[in-house]
Amino acid sequence: MTDATEADAGEAAPKKVALASLLGTSAMKELQEAVGLLYARGVPLAIPVRCAADVYIQEAVDDQETVDRLSERVHNFVAEVRLTSDHIAEVLSADSYEFHIKEFYWHANPADDARPQDGQLIVPDEPIPCMLLDITTTTKALDYLKAAPPRAALAAPVQAAPPSLPPLFQTTLSRGLEEWLLANPDWVPSTKEAAGSAVRHLVQIVGDKPPAEVTPLELAEFAAFHQKLPSDYFSRRQKYQGMSIKQVIANTEKSGVATFSRSTAANKAEWVSRFFAYLESKGYVVKNVAGGLAPSTKKQDGKEARHPFSNDDIQRIFGQAGIDLISKYIDREKKQIAIWGPLIGLFTGARAQEIALLTVENVYTYIDGTEVIAITDQNSNQSGAARLKTSASKRLVPVHPTLIELGFMSFVSARRRQSSNALLFPEVENYAVVHKRHTAMTKWFNDVLLKKLAVKTAKKSFHSLRHSVIQKFFEDGTKAYKAHQFTGHELFLPAGTKASTQVNTYGRQFEPNELVELLVLLDYEVDWSITKDLTKSLGYKA
Repeated sequence: MTDATEADAGEAAPKKVALASLLGTSAMKELQEAVGLLYARGVPLAIPVRCAADVYIQEAVDDQETVDRLSERVHNFVAEVRLTSDHIAEVLSADSYEFHIKEFYWHANPADDARPQDGQLIVPDEPIPCMLLDITTTTKALDYLKAAPPRAALAAPVQAAPPSLPPLFQTTLSRGLEEWLLANPDWVPSTKEAAGSAVRHLVQIVGDKPPAEVTPLELAEFAAFHQKLPSDYFSRRQKYQGMSIKQVIANTEKSGVATFSRSTAANKAEWVSRFFAYLESKGYVVKNVAGGLAPSTKKQDGKEARHPFSNDDIQRIFGQAGIDLISKYIDREKKQIAIWGPLIGLFTGARAQEIALLTVENVYTYIDGTEVIAITDQNSNQSGAARLKTSASKRLVPVHPTLIELGFMSFVSARRRQSSNALLFPEVENYAVVHKRHTAMTKWFNDVLLKKLAVKTAKKSFHSLRHSVIQKFFEDGTKAYKAHQFTGHELFLPAGTKASTQVNTYGRQFEPNELVELLVLLDYEVDWSITKDLTKSLGYKA
């Protein structure tokens, strides 16, 4: 962290002192608020070696003699562990004097030649317990507390603007958001909405105040609360009128109502962090106090990933009960995407949004004679809106024989007669926001069809169709590179396997007719005659 209070050249360096001693208080709340105030203004805060290194060594080593030797060596080359934004968030959210450090950096004494690289990251097996009373800072920190008694000073906004800062500090979060969005004209609508909704959520929690008045504690609470709030909290505020956030969270925990997912909470926190980075670049805040705000979303052993459908699941979806539900829905809503969307997903592994934005010009006969579905961001009637997830997403997928047998090409021809560049599923145009058009298909599929068929779980949804395709390819394991191209998604396979060898050997794009051999792997042991009766009743045949 940059030391905003370092002495000018020629001055003696400020001395280190325990924060509690500097303030003359051991009150937990006052110490926490002081930590937020000083960190936000760039004042260095640290934990002495004895509170981090010693604990780390003692927990990692059983032999006391070795512990003593290592401790002495560490004390010879390490001065302190500086507190980062992650540590500050831990301090401010702690409900006792104890907080935990999950990872930290050594900061070496410049006078010692035998030292590790300055700033080397250390990740202990278990978080290291530290005490609020052990936090040190510099004597220069008093400069920020002289204007008022300590308690009054600590009650001030954590990042209130010093007199030398420009009047730009008088902006608000909402105005800063408007400026940020205007400063990024190349962002697609989905990106703008993601960024905007994250900041608007922050505003609803902390108020539309100047960014300089948003405290690290408020940001830490924003990140912590987001994962505990009901998923409709921001869209249906009237429902929770008169209730504090903590009351809403308590009621949610009791009732078991669905909350924001970890990934959603992390996404919001990440956007808020990026927003504050922009505010810092414009001089609206002294520093980005939201840096490192986003919690980790690393998947552990695939526990957070969507599950593929089993063959039994797919047999239910396209069995008599499932087809009856789909047929009634099509009769009522006139949305043929209800049948063709899931079928395309099941035989191509395409993402829901890729399916929703297909046009009739995306289905054609390739020069090698293979019927293909082109997944691209160059559709003539999309005006650049059909942005793909990654560069690998752009691809040609051969049409599965079962799709042809069910009358898919006949369906495309009927749509083409209506318009040469028409959307394959015109019902998605009812959704004004282009990047949400897939909900014309996924919402009913997830919330009605899967639930009524007793297939729905927390980790099974429309996206499971894609995982089912990938799973079939993975089980075979011999055509990984082709599978990678087919699904538009990189497959990470263990080194040394046939699959990884093939991925590393081939470097070219396969022609559609070379991908046809993969289609035989997509066998779900389904009796397709029931589905064929439905598509035939809709006027389509092979």
